[in-house]
Amino acid sequence: MKKHAEKISVIVPIYNADKYLKQCLRSIIDQSYENLDIILINDGSKDQSGNICDDFAKMDSRINVIHKTNSGVADCRNIGLSQSKGDYIVWVDADDYIDRFFVEHMYEAMKNNQSDIVQCRFVKVNDGNYKFETEKSSVTNYSRQIVLEGYAEEKDSVSSIYLWDKLFRKALFENISFPLRSNSEDRAVLCQVLARIKVFTQIEDVMYAYRLSENSLTRGKMNYGFIKSAIDTENERVRFFKGLGDETLYHKALIAYEKVMIATYSRCILKMKDKKLAKKIFSLYRHYYKAVIRNKNLNFVRKGQFVFFRYFPSIYAFTIFNAYDLKTKR
Repeated sequence: MKKHAEKISVIVPIYNADKYLKQCLRSIIDQSYENLDIILINDGSKDQSGNICDDFAKMDSRINVIHKTNSGVADCRNIGLSQSKGDYIVWVDADDYIDRFFVEHMYEAMKNNQSDIVQCRFVKVNDGNYKFETEKSSVTNYSRQIVLEGYAEEKDSVSSIYLWDKLFRKALFENISFPLRSNSEDRAVLCQVLARIKVFTQIEDVMYAYRLSENSLTRGKMNYGFIKSAIDTENERVRFFKGLGDETLYHKALIAYEKVMIATYSRCILKMKDKKLAKKIFSLYRHYYKAVIRNKNLNFVRKGQFVFFRYFPSIYAFTIFNAYDLKTKR
């Protein structure tokens, strides 16, 4: 392997992931970029995850294992940041795995383009048989404004909503912490981090395998706690973009907020059958409704959807949203 001067921290929050953890850790220790600071945070796992971490630490001196009582992925991320020794940060979920050149190619792109964040493409997998074919394909750079506009409206036009498909300059996280008791801690922090960048670089190579497993730390069930966390995150996002003083970004964030309220209301009606909770969510939707509808840049189709939902929420949920939800699952 090549000698690399700059250290890069790889942070892996872990909870009950023994079924997939070995493949994840092998993909990290086998990286072509060798100067790694690998931090494994075992979040009170009840399976063999802790033992697997300890076994790998015995084999590789770059690994630092932290065992702790269960407190959630956000706390794991905060601990990982506080213990990291590198000037750059990579996040990997414990049931996923990465290409052998993931760190090296992302780092090279960051250096060549003087980037603050580099993002690669990812693939969703059901097993561990996916084979990467890295070719150093095209690279595209984006400004802070372009990235924030897409993120404010929750469109994956540039930045995804995830941490794990990126390489970050560690300095971006200074004085930022992940909110505890949140199921959307990535999104809550990522908008703050994106606001600090100058250059965002996209690599077209697929170098991250995102496993569709039941135990993923980043996946939550539809319940009251999950909904409350998602709504709190959206409120934080709206306040954050309003605080930036950019009217365009603020109005895009409001549109995204209304879309989330519609989706959440509809799922409460269709899946949870909880009309009381749906009513509370509908009142949240109405809070910003007038400000959104008065936005001159809101297109005619979207305005029609918002107005229709405002006056016929249940009909919207059972017809338009249900049809869309079924279509996206095919």
